[in-house]
Amino acid sequence: MGFLNRQITKGSVPIGEIRRSLVQDPWARTLYVQSVHTRASDSKNSGRDFNAPLKTLARAIVLAAARDRILIGPGHSETITSGTGLAVNKAGLQIIGLGGPTDAPLITIAGTVTTAANAVVVSAANVKFNNIRFGCGLDLLTTIVIVAGGAGGVVFEDCFLETSGAVQPVSGIVIEDVNCRISRLRVPNGTGFESAGSVQAILISTTGADFCTIEDCEIYGDFSAANIANTAAVVNLQIVRNRLTNLNAVDTVIDIGAVATTGMIAHNLMRIATDVQTTWILQGAGSLMSLFENYGVNNNQETGILEGTPSI
Repeated sequence: MGFLNRQITKGSVPIGEIRRSLVQDPWARTLYVQSVHTRASDSKNSGRDFNAPLKTLARAIVLAAARDRILIGPGHSETITSGTGLAVNKAGLQIIGLGGPTDAPLITIAGTVTTAANAVVVSAANVKFNNIRFGCGLDLLTTIVIVAGGAGGVVFEDCFLETSGAVQPVSGIVIEDVNCRISRLRVPNGTGFESAGSVQAILISTTGADFCTIEDCEIYGDFSAANIANTAAVVNLQIVRNRLTNLNAVDTVIDIGAVATTGMIAHNLMRIATDVQTTWILQGAGSLMSLFENYGVNNNQETGILEGTPSI
């Protein structure tokens, strides 16, 4: 299994080169990673040749410069057991996974250390992840991924969170800095979060983590706080167009626990597991979030109702 080596040309110029010149940073390099490739090696390969890729993302990050691209081939699997996590510390990196929902690259945090230091720790700004599966291999892990202070502008697109019934992290992704965006995150039924143990899938945890957006996500699981939670006062938090199911008896899907948080909760479809319960969105005293057309349901074969108090 390896990267495809195929070019389509227009005249003498490969079409791919034309497209790359239009949409990608021309000064950036591309590094290739694929653990299942027969020639994969961290010690022998530079990562610049897709026919001789690196074996681990960890090595690719070490070799990368700011704003480089890292392409990870389908079937790649990497488990971090060091206790110090995976450091993503080069600004502007693009980490792009190839493959579908079941064979996109899987990065699992395991070992014996449950603190936030043992995670995918993003400490550089403007990093972008696309089509990466983030896995939990240690029960009560504080978080699988953390965007640390100083790492604003981090983007997650089309990524997945995965675990198993016996192994539950406290959080999936924790955000501690500004201008971050989580788009089309998938935590569907069957990825392990439907078993009890996790507190929330996404947590905005730090005052000053302003202007963050959580959009178009599908999050299904058993969360003792909520699918999406906020525990610090932030400015202009946007939670929009998500499909959220919480199986926990806490009966909350979005929890805005901090005072003075501003922003918008709009066009979310929400399901809680307990009939009659109707607090899909929980806002703490002093919350300044505005609600627009959020619908909640609490029983199968019923239609959703509009959540929140109408303005008059």
